[in-house]
Amino acid sequence: MEITNEIKAKIFAQYLGQKIQWRDTSETEVTTLTISELDRSEKITFLCIKLLLKPLFAISDEDALAISVIMQFTELEEETTKIEYIKQVIPNLYPCSSCSKLIVLNVFQFLQSKGYDLPQYLLGGKTLFESGLAIYK
Repeated sequence: MEITNEIKAKIFAQYLGQKIQWRDTSETEVTTLTISELDRSEKITFLCIKLLLKPLFAISDEDALAISVIMQFTELEEETTKIEYIKQVIPNLYPCSSCSKLIVLNVFQFLQSKGYDLPQYLLGGKTLFESGLAIYK
């Protein structure tokens, strides 16, 4: 599967506000900035840009608790239980039959806003790291 510039643009738009690494064409200078800070007048190829993301397996306790609120886990009372449960569920969330599609979408959007690398349907289910479009910080 070829990853076209159109696909890259759609994926990068999902991570607006996240940090990227940008190499100039000579590959001697590396700049770190957010996607929204890119100067539109500069000629930038997507080959030079990598998103700086966090792996999904490294989800923070704080983010796990926020996800438990989104997923409405009221039956789990203790915070540590919620955190452990979320960390187990998140990698397999997409095919989760017990969650509504809206909840899954909300969780995915939350994770993207926090800079986590997620499987992309535009990449055949691969993560951005697996596809060479991201590096882990």
